[in-house]
Amino acid sequence: MDNGSMKPGMLMKLSGPHPTNRYAITRSDFKSIAYVESNQPVLVLGTSTKQHYHGGSSNVVEVLTACGVRGTVFISWLEELRD
Repeated sequence: MDNGSMKPGMLMKLSGPHPTNRYAITRSDFKSIAYVESNQPVLVLGTSTKQHYHGGSSNVVEVLTACGVRGTVFISWLEELRD
């Protein structure tokens, strides 16, 4: 997903590269809040930001899951939700 094309209010799904097909929804300190299965829809709440952690940084965006969990995910895990 192109970081510049992602805007608040977009519906996306979690389906990017991931070994277990379970995606961690995290807080800003990268502590997991919940895990969401592959292909679940999420609502983008903000614009992408670079989140720093020990050893590097990644582009993340704040989302709201269908089950009501609000947190951040890696942009690389998101793909447009198509009919």
